[in-house]
Amino acid sequence: MNFTGLLRVLFRWKYLGLFALALLLALTCEAGLVWPLKYESQVMLERKPNQVNMQENRQESFDLNRLTSESQRSVALLKCRYMMEHWLDALGITSQTPADREKELKRLYRSLTVQPVSYTDLFVVKVRASSPEEATRRAGILVNLYAKWDSDQIRQQTQEFTDLLRQRVNQMNEELSDAWARLKIQKGTQALSLSGTSSSRQLEQDITARGKLFDTLTTELEESERQLHNDKTARARVLTPPSVPGEPVLSRKEILILGTSASLLAALALILLLEWQDPTIRRSQDIVREVPSADSIMAIPALKKGQVAEDSSMYLGPLSDAIAKLVQSKGSAVVQIASPGDGDGKTTLSTTLARMLSSNFKVCLVHRDRSAGQAPGAGVVIKESGDYKLSTMNLNMSEPFAKHITALKQDYNVVLVDTDSVVGSSPGSNLLPEAEMACVLVSAGRTSRYFFRAFRNELQRLPNQQLVFILNRYEDPLPRWLQPH
Repeated sequence: MNFTGLLRVLFRWKYLGLFALALLLALTCEAGLVWPLKYESQVMLERKPNQVNMQENRQESFDLNRLTSESQRSVALLKCRYMMEHWLDALGITSQTPADREKELKRLYRSLTVQPVSYTDLFVVKVRASSPEEATRRAGILVNLYAKWDSDQIRQQTQEFTDLLRQRVNQMNEELSDAWARLKIQKGTQALSLSGTSSSRQLEQDITARGKLFDTLTTELEESERQLHNDKTARARVLTPPSVPGEPVLSRKEILILGTSASLLAALALILLLEWQDPTIRRSQDIVREVPSADSIMAIPALKKGQVAEDSSMYLGPLSDAIAKLVQSKGSAVVQIASPGDGDGKTTLSTTLARMLSSNFKVCLVHRDRSAGQAPGAGVVIKESGDYKLSTMNLNMSEPFAKHITALKQDYNVVLVDTDSVVGSSPGSNLLPEAEMACVLVSAGRTSRYFFRAFRNELQRLPNQQLVFILNRYEDPLPRWLQPH
């Protein structure tokens, strides 16, 4: 769809689109003026890695994997349900029912944003509230609550690690005492033999290795106890106090601008949805899409009654020329005027076309009226058009209609057949296979695509007929100053 096509779609549904836009703009204005503003307070938080494990302390300080995992862990901890519940209680927000508490927890969760700073131990904690003071208070309570919880956690981990080291040191001390006792016994009872000397030497080496491990464990135990009792520096600490926001996240003006933009997009989406769901044929492109093999497609605008006959050369001139060429090449032609539905203007078109062609050819117009409750072919009327004089003849309906068409071709140059669109279980079931040209009328905005497709399937069964489509009552939705010239 090009820009002109998009404009046509917009103007075609302009009233519904304008109504939807006005409704959305009214809701936007009400929300923009009544909706509470949100203020955002920011806090810079630092969280160091765990310093309990001595092996980790000896590693390189800049470890990308360590920083990434620690960042993800900190973000998850700050936004976990446990922290949200303690934050809610610390704020003093009470709820009457569990459902109300869940709603408050969801509001708190949505108001919190945690952004880790890449390749560092820093975090930016953002908290939104209905006033600057409330946002600052909530941010301060959250980071202090998190720092205290993290400090308790590291103290508990350090205590557990210290107890484990103390048990290991005691166990190692007992093993060394036992090894020294065995070595003393061996040296007091051993004889002058190579096997005894070798056993004592091996035991001495084992005692030396255990002594080194004992010294290492003792050093780690002392450092762990020192960290537990003397280290007052918390692993998580606030680097900057909660900021006091001076302006809301979105001002009233920005809310109105965003709401207006969203309203325009929603109205446009509604128009495009209506165009997509429209079940009728409205444009010549719709006919081309359904019947790519059409020989010719014309459009007749919506005119006043009788204006088609007055300006017939303007609107039906190309069709008249096509029929004239067909007559000149074959000597005579049978042209059927058909449509997928009833009331599309077949009779008006066939009468006007017969008068146009009568100036150069001998024309016969056949109107087939097979209404409900009548026998097939009953009420056939033949109108001769010569010097605009019409006369009526009756056909013998006991004979096949194709036989009448063959006889009429011998007496007339052009036989126009105004077909009946009501007969049959599907549109197009009354089409004539004997015709050389099928002129199909499609009423713009009225003919259903489903009927048109069923009619198209019947047209495809006609052998070697020229297909001419006329989009009747077409109205260009564009104003004249926008229409291409």
